[in-house]
Amino acid sequence: MPVKISIKNLKHIDTLDFIVPERGVWLLTGPNGTGKTSLLACMRRIGERNAFPMHFKVSTQSSSLDSVAGASVEYDINGVKVKYKYSGTRWTPLPRANANALKGAGYPGVLYIAADARRIEPRPEDFKPRGVRAAHASIIAGANSIFDTQRFSHLKTINLSRGVGNDAFLLELPARPGQTGKSYASEKNFSLGELCIIKLLRMLKDCPAGSLVLIDELELALHPMAQVALLRHLDDVAESKQLTIVVSTHSATLIKQAGKQRLLLLENDGKGNITCLDKCFPSMVLGALAYGEENAADRIIYVEDDAAKVIVDHLVGKVCHALYKGLTPHPSVQSVPVGGFVNVLRFFKHQKALVPAITRCFVLLDADAEPSLANAVQPDVIAIRDTERASISYLTVTPEVGLAQYLDQNTTEVRNALRAHYNLPGLQFVKADLGVLPPALPRKPNKKYVWEACEKLAKRLPNGDASKVEEVLLKLLANHLYATDRATIMRRMSPLLS
Repeated sequence: MPVKISIKNLKHIDTLDFIVPERGVWLLTGPNGTGKTSLLACMRRIGERNAFPMHFKVSTQSSSLDSVAGASVEYDINGVKVKYKYSGTRWTPLPRANANALKGAGYPGVLYIAADARRIEPRPEDFKPRGVRAAHASIIAGANSIFDTQRFSHLKTINLSRGVGNDAFLLELPARPGQTGKSYASEKNFSLGELCIIKLLRMLKDCPAGSLVLIDELELALHPMAQVALLRHLDDVAESKQLTIVVSTHSATLIKQAGKQRLLLLENDGKGNITCLDKCFPSMVLGALAYGEENAADRIIYVEDDAAKVIVDHLVGKVCHALYKGLTPHPSVQSVPVGGFVNVLRFFKHQKALVPAITRCFVLLDADAEPSLANAVQPDVIAIRDTERASISYLTVTPEVGLAQYLDQNTTEVRNALRAHYNLPGLQFVKADLGVLPPALPRKPNKKYVWEACEKLAKRLPNGDASKVEEVLLKLLANHLYATDRATIMRRMSPLLS
């Protein structure tokens, strides 16, 4: 029996009823605002207990901001129903006697592959090529097939730490005259599309047979020919491992290739009632997507990571308020975390031609990327830097470094702001509680300093969550930056938003 999902009052969805399809590969598509990512999150909850808090993050400052109050998601598995309702602090299963009902869905695993930096960002560590071994045969065969090459026959892996998925990829290079020993190219020198595919193939390899696989934006960083080859490969994997694979996509190439038998189109009646039409003709789907371009963002800003996204989103509101004098409408803006600055630039260049014509794209890098980009040696990065200079700007800080220094130098200000934010006048902490501030470089000790501070603060809050504390602190840092260096921020961000 299939799993039925009923969503009500979740974000912009008033109602959405969906039946998880049978084994095989299915393409979930629809205009922006029809709930594709939210629906994938609800399917993810079948096998991941923390799916809802990870996807549906609520504001800790105001009940009227990012609220999911009144939202519910009901699952019907073989006639056994369980409804998850947001109670203000957590998602509660009702009736409680059916709290384990999702285990009856029959999936030994649920794998969610997000459209985020982890898909395309190489491992940051530097390492020596010791203990090199051949990559798994399925990854080699899949990469060769998708990219129509044999170069990945020499794909290798090396463990950087214990655990599944902690290996890095290398490509053995042809021997040169007079060379002793082997030489390799690390995954840092793979293209975005190559690394995206290889990481996807690794996750599919480790996925138990019979699982539910959810992939957001399957076409991420891929040429149309590679998209077609990937779809065919997914068909083979789904058949051999008896998987149910649901992918979200806007790709016209994939939609045409898939045909009507496995296209799932989400449509909004304009009032938040979403319907899912199956077995749609590709021309109907493409027409619906083209019409949906009117809802595309006016600006897309590519940033390095989630911390930068929090700061940028907060500053965008302030800069737009200043530019447009608090009036509406002002440009709709979407910030997208990608990875290290090199990946951001390459991704920006690749995706620029794929976004709707009404959307303008920009890059806003961390402060420490400015000297690094000025001294870049990769030819393609230099070319992007020089030809897209007008679209590239920089934050006034590197987020984790700026936040570490802000906590150390403005401890009293932070404490008072947190007291007001959490309505806890008795909240206490002093600079000594935060530890010793590390040097500005390297970045990693600063990230550790910040995270440990967030964990300590979370323990002093009711139902404290270190990740949410970090988000609050990043917003406080954005407020501080705007208050103390508004002129620089306006100069750097106004061209992106005016």
